[in-house]
Amino acid sequence: GYPVWYFRGVKTEGVDPTTGALKASDFSGDGVINSSDFTYIGSAIPDILYGATINLEYKNFDFTLFLQGQGGNDIMMAINRNDRKTFNKLAVFFEDRWQKPGDNAKYPSSAEQVNNTDLFRSDMVIMDGSYMKIKQIQLGYNLPKSLMRTLGITGLRVYGSLDDFFTFASYPGMDPETSATDVNGIGVDRGFFPTSRKLMFGLSLKF
Repeated sequence: GYPVWYFRGVKTEGVDPTTGALKASDFSGDGVINSSDFTYIGSAIPDILYGATINLEYKNFDFTLFLQGQGGNDIMMAINRNDRKTFNKLAVFFEDRWQKPGDNAKYPSSAEQVNNTDLFRSDMVIMDGSYMKIKQIQLGYNLPKSLMRTLGITGLRVYGSLDDFFTFASYPGMDPETSATDVNGIGVDRGFFPTSRKLMFGLSLKF
């Protein structure tokens, strides 16, 4: 059986090298591509979720590394639909598009990408959503106890942190994480704003 949440749409057979048209599988055999030809084309449910935290200390310094990720899930690239306000084409759809007869292209011609709605509901917009993110790298320094006694405090720590700075993924969209966690359509990338990168500095003081 299929997972609870999965993508159902048009199965493709590549691009016609002569015309640049999308070749869709006609499972019903009626010569028309419609909902009766829809089938399983991917799933947003990951096969694996993982995470790790590394804490290190050396003298007065401390270091924290936190990472997380998931694998085996798909993302439906929906920002390239011409019926959406976020209509935009990623470079990948143009870099490997059909341009002239004889081209062995991954994606159909530019005109086909705009006018053929079968593309927007096909496996051509289903992409690997696996990713690994380094969510936080933090380096801290604790003031020596002898100096804290002199200052009349019990603790002082300064730190710098890089949050959400590094993402490792093959997904060509902006952020595989925001696409994977949309509660209204898990795994559907509608052009949401990506997770912001944050450079932070802080001070913790105890009396």
